[in-house]
Amino acid sequence: MAYSWPHTTLAGRLPVVTVDNHLAHSDDNGTTWVFDRTLWTSQAENDPTTGEAGYSNNETVSLAPRQTPSGVAWYYVRMRYFTRVGGFKFNTFHLRVGQAASPLQLADAREGVLGGALTPKEWNVDTDLSKLAPDVAACTWSDPGLLFQNDNLYLAVQCYVVNQSGEHPDREFVALFATKPDGPAPAWKWRYVGKLTMREDAVALGGESFTQTDLAYSRDGALMVIVSPSMPGMSLEAHTGCLAIEVTSLEPPVLARDASGRPKVRASVTASDLGTEGPGACGYDPASVTGIVIMRRVVGQGQLVGTLTATGLRP
Repeated sequence: MAYSWPHTTLAGRLPVVTVDNHLAHSDDNGTTWVFDRTLWTSQAENDPTTGEAGYSNNETVSLAPRQTPSGVAWYYVRMRYFTRVGGFKFNTFHLRVGQAASPLQLADAREGVLGGALTPKEWNVDTDLSKLAPDVAACTWSDPGLLFQNDNLYLAVQCYVVNQSGEHPDREFVALFATKPDGPAPAWKWRYVGKLTMREDAVALGGESFTQTDLAYSRDGALMVIVSPSMPGMSLEAHTGCLAIEVTSLEPPVLARDASGRPKVRASVTASDLGTEGPGACGYDPASVTGIVIMRRVVGQGQLVGTLTATGLRP
């Protein structure tokens, strides 16, 4: 399991929220867990476009295994961006992808860099996903999830639409891309598959948009997309919880729907004792007794306290 590790770093006397990525594993189907290592660490850096001093942040890692004749190959995607006193810079959001023979080796992998509509050239993007189709021309990418199926590596990722007038949730959706992950990650050829979720799906299920995307299988083998219905919050996005929505197909992307036409929800998770910001992201492996794992987060008084909580809910 790869997960975010938020903490505070002092820039002089001023605190900056920085985020590492950690790795843990279980040998007993999720009953107990062992910390393995830090995968990616927030480090002091300068914005390559402006020279401004700050830190790298690493979030929302998604892992996808692939069985091969020689063993298991592990793919990953993570979101990376630049932050400093005063908060992150939205135009630095980009994705990094790679592969390794073991999760322990992921941090040493050669990475491909996937950019969006706002990513400056100084970030050395290998593939600008926003140039692959008119649908995604205005997209900045966040909250990615991976799944390997039928020789394709699928990437589901939140399309944020931001310009000088602000964010436009009415134009946002979860996009789906795919690649044949052959050769080094910077050379992978990505293609746009389509929109996996629409804005009206999020509205129907209690949000303005879907964020914190993950792809997983249910215990009966059905494919699901796990998302958080979200809306603007006071300091972070406000999330109502996590939904596991059944997916009929990836090619083309089609959600299963109930009799009323709304997305078919297989499971719903929230934390009723939290404030208006709500909980964080969720992840799921049908083999784990943890069920869906949700991040409980308590935001307030200059603090963010997060805990990974096993729900036992196993759709």
